[in-house]
This record gives sequence, structure tokens and C-alpha cells, in this order.
Amino acid sequence: DANFLYNLRVANCTGDGITINIVADSIFNNYESSFNSTDGWDIDSTKKVQFFNCSAYGNTNGFSYLGDTGSIDTFTACISEGNNTDGYAINGAGGRWIANRAYGNDGNGFHIAAGSGSVFIGNQSTNNDTDGFQIDNGVTFDIFIGNVSTGNTTADWDNDAQDGGNTFIG
Repeated sequence: DANFLYNLRVANCTGDGITINIVADSIFNNYESSFNSTDGWDIDSTKKVQFFNCSAYGNTNGFSYLGDTGSIDTFTACISEGNNTDGYAINGAGGRWIANRAYGNDGNGFHIAAGSGSVFIGNQSTNNDTDGFQIDNGVTFDIFIGNVSTGNTTADWDNDAQDGGNTFIG
């Protein structure tokens, strides 16, 4: 059975705002994590977890995600704004990222450091202090379509994985 968790705000914590570890078949809807001393969201080893309309403001990283192969976690319409490093720090496989926004972060909007088999559709990265999308060498995707990156300070697209067999459709 799935767990449905709605409408929670976590702020000003010492450490991470929300830590989710080894959770399966759950839905988080309309959660906010703001102004915590480390990550707004620290998500690790989850399976089939869905995040809808969740947000992160003023943390170290907004969302820090370590997915496993076959995770199939889904992030839809989430916002990461004004964090001290990356809006989304993604270090794993299997995530589905649909219509999320990153803006005004001091690092990258989306930093995809590792993983394969992820899906990125219709995400937006705007006015971040480093790259809109930083995609490290060795990262591969199942789908990367309709993502938009504009007005980022260093580069809108920093794709170190461009020769890794990915298909990028603006």
C-alpha cells in the first residue's frame, strides 16, 4: 500500500530539512523545505516514490538525490530556488524529472553527476550562478526532451556527456 503525505513545511533545521531513506511506494505532495543548514531534501535509496509540487528554498542544495537502478522515482512540478549550491544535485539512476524548475541558485540549476536511465522532460533552469544543466561525463538518459535553460551565469548547457549516446531535443 502507498503512503500519501500532504502539506508539510520544514524550516530552519540544523542539518537537512527532509531526509527520505529506504522508502517505497509513497507520494509527497506540496512539501516545502526551506532555510535549513544543509540540504532541503536528502533522498536516498527510494523506490517508486512520487514528489508533486514540492519545493526547496535557501538550503545548501535544494534537492539532493541518490537513486538506484530501477528506482523509478518521479519529481513533477517541483521548485528549487535560491539555494547556496545546486538546485537539484542528482547522483543516481532511474529518476523521472518532469516540469520542475530551478532558478536563482548559487550553483547549477540541475547538476546531474552520475546515473543512467533517467528521464528529463520539460524542466526549466533560469538565472542560476553556474550552469543551467551540468551533465557530467558518463551520464546517460532514456529521454531528455523539451528542457529549457536560459540566463544562467556560466553556461546554459554544460554537457560533458554529449558523446555518451544521449539524444537531446530542445
